Amino acid sequence: PHLRRFSSLFLDWKFNIRGPRPPKNKIVIVEIDSRSIESLGRWPWDRNLMAQLTEAVYAAGAKVVGYDIVFSERNQKVSDAMRQLLAQHKLDQEADKFETDPELQKTILMHQDKIILGWMNEGSYQPVYSTRADCPFDDPQILDGIPKNFSSFGYQLASPLMLEGLDLWKSPFIAPCQMVPNIPDFNDLAMHQGTLEVQPDPDGVVRRTNAIRLVGGKSLQMPLAFAIPALCFASS
Repeated sequence: PHLRRFSSLFLDWKFNIRGPRPPKNKIVIVEIDSRSIESLGRWPWDRNLMAQLTEAVYAAGAKVVGYDIVFSERNQKVSDAMRQLLAQHKLDQEADKFETDPELQKTILMHQDKIILGWMNEGSYQPVYSTRADCPFDDPQILDGIPKNFSSFGYQLASPLMLEGLDLWKSPFIAPCQMVPNIPDFNDLAMHQGTLEVQPDPDGVVRRTNAIRLVGGKSLQMPLAFAIPALCFASS
């Protein structure tokens, strides 16, 4: 802890010596603020509104869009009970007209090569610094929570050669305890994803981030902050 604190103070000192620099306009944050909520309604917004927002960002000239949001649940507008009632009157197809998830599905599919979905963890650990009891890396319940195609979002450096011979229990890579992915309707269409977590230092300041995370012992994932510039570079 003392060495980490000294390292943080030294890093602060270096940035103070360098002084502030104006941000570049290559990455723009589209903020969902209080004024937006007052204008468009309470959060979370329906998925058709998220699709319209995404299309507007692309229309403004964005090369890549990354979501700092996890769509972990369906935005179900018509309850199952109501669907059953409509089905009794042969009107079950009418219920689909009220669902908004398909609108965002269309947007993700249309821009799947230049859109990045975000995912989160409920806790994380480093196997090399943990016991098997504290770090259930191969727990079947945890592995079952990983989307079937999640390895397709792996960082390009996570080649079989890189992972070959890696002792997972001696790995220093951050690994998630429990994943919070997007719903399959979105996850199955996306080509890129990034994690949203950051690890602040004990004083609450974020000075660093992990470049990669090990997921299920099969793929290495990058943070959203890394995935966006990487895809922008690939698209240029």
